[in-house]
Amino acid sequence: MEPPIAVRLLAVLSAALILAAIHRAKRGRAPQVRRIPGVDAIDEALGRATEMGRPVIFSPGIGRLDNMMTIAALSVLKYVAQRCASFWIRVIVPIFEPVVLSAAGDILREAYRTAGVPERFDPSDVQFHSKDESAYAMGVTGIMRTERAAAGFYFGSFGYESLLIAEAGNKEGIIQVAATADFFQIPFFICACDYVLIGEELYA
Repeated sequence: MEPPIAVRLLAVLSAALILAAIHRAKRGRAPQVRRIPGVDAIDEALGRATEMGRPVIFSPGIGRLDNMMTIAALSVLKYVAQRCASFWIRVIVPIFEPVVLSAAGDILREAYRTAGVPERFDPSDVQFHSKDESAYAMGVTGIMRTERAAAGFYFGSFGYESLLIAEAGNKEGIIQVAATADFFQIPFFICACDYVLIGEELYA
């Protein structure tokens, strides 16, 4: 059975638009790509931590390792860890899921090794806290206070603990960047964080 004429016309039109965009890009007129302020804020937050000489916290959320948001969060952790290693900033990673612990540890170890300072990697900076959301939130907020963190990054899947963590960071006066595709938690991050990547911006 052949598709309706409207579907075929739409396919031809889409192909023509794509080819036209490719042709324009080859002639030097590439489309304008919007910058995401939350992504630019990562370097701003790391710069502040460097100036203050204080550590940063990176929470990859409560998702399992097969969760797309957790995978995206670990990709951001890799970038943050590389920058922290080159600036000699300590990065503390509180973990909710035990399986994520080993992945985050490997990312930090490799970042310090790549920066040429493998001896600065401290395995205790990747900390398993709890499989209970309230206990995990209390663990993260405890680190903020005891370690006097300068910046907090919350990327990945979150539940109600998003408000507990972000509000505590706001009270501590740390610069906070958050990203999640869980629409029920985005309002809490928007209220308490300095920069928020909303929805699919997490995967950018």
